[in-house]
Amino acid sequence: MSMSSKLKGLCLVGFCGLSLAAATEPNPTDPNPSLPIEAPAPILYADVSTIIADNCQFCHTGPDAYAEVVLDSEADVVAQAKIIYNSIDSGIMPFGDAEWKNTEDGQKVLSYLKGLIPADPVPSPVPAPAVTL
Repeated sequence: MSMSSKLKGLCLVGFCGLSLAAATEPNPTDPNPSLPIEAPAPILYADVSTIIADNCQFCHTGPDAYAEVVLDSEADVVAQAKIIYNSIDSGIMPFGDAEWKNTEDGQKVLSYLKGLIPADPVPSPVPAPAVTL
């Protein structure tokens, strides 16, 4: 390898190093600096309790609750989160308003409920039975 080839290689490596450094270091003159992306704050029951009261409790309260789904308290909602989520997500509830799930309130309630539902465990593979010949 000639000296000029080695020199070109070193220059190329040096240039790439500068390019990477420039790409990863913040530019103080950049009007829109990249900031770390923060996770959204979790939605709490307090954030959705009024929505649930206004849209669900008319039918889902007390001993005569429709389909025996009682939503009188946070504990009731937490205990039935998966049922409520599936009913709203499928458009069954609130009754007569299949598109409510697409409203701001509907999305907020769905997000809250989704946070309460544990992830389905990944099933472990079932070993195949041994074959004997």
